Amino acid sequence: TTASWEFWIGLLTAYTEREGHSRVPVFHKERGYPLGRWVIRQRNQREWLSPEQVSILDGFAGWVWSVSEAAWEEGFAILKKFLEREGHLRVSSKHVEDGFGLGKWVNRQRSRTGLRSPEQITRLGNLPGWVWSVPEAAWEEGFDALQKYIEREGHARVPESYMEEDYRLGSWVSAQRAGRNKGRVPQERICRLDSLTEWTWEPHDAAWEKGFDAVERYAEREGNARVPRSHQEDDFALGVWVGTQRRRRER
Repeated sequence: TTASWEFWIGLLTAYTEREGHSRVPVFHKERGYPLGRWVIRQRNQREWLSPEQVSILDGFAGWVWSVSEAAWEEGFAILKKFLEREGHLRVSSKHVEDGFGLGKWVNRQRSRTGLRSPEQITRLGNLPGWVWSVPEAAWEEGFDALQKYIEREGHARVPESYMEEDYRLGSWVSAQRAGRNKGRVPQERICRLDSLTEWTWEPHDAAWEKGFDAVERYAEREGNARVPRSHQEDDFALGVWVGTQRRRRER
């Protein structure tokens, strides 16, 4: 009925005044009412609306009739919120923001540029830190994960099998070292990695530093460095490592 339609318009007005736009997420409820689903029905049933109703909806900030365009606007709005909070656009491919698969949405924008309108391409390109290259975006995701690891652990000695929030960080680190040895890592990326705390390009050096850290902790706790051969320090075979250092010195 006209009265119920006007009731929903009131909810949409409240949402628009608060958010600054009428791009209502699909599952959003306003005051307990499924406003997102109602908005979709209006788009799908435009031919059943009166000219006056169409004009009223057109008057809302950010209103669009295309369902696909509305979905894009929702993704873009969520991406901007991510940028404002995190200060960057290095979105993990598996990242979910407020129930929305933002990581997958971002990947689609990069891999399907032919389906984007010139306006959408311009708006994405104007975001600080946005990159269109899928390989470049993947590298930035790995670098961001490595930075988080360093901030938490205090070093860059990442075990090869290590996962950082479902991301294969250990494999990424190994790939950077192998790529540099083969001349496949650009100088700009080499400089960025070199700037990280205790970064080393030699995996054997990284493994040695890991063992040295473990024996330091053992010595501080036990008051000596006489590590039993079978001793494990945080799942690290410290006793074996110490024995290896002694044999190498003898040789």
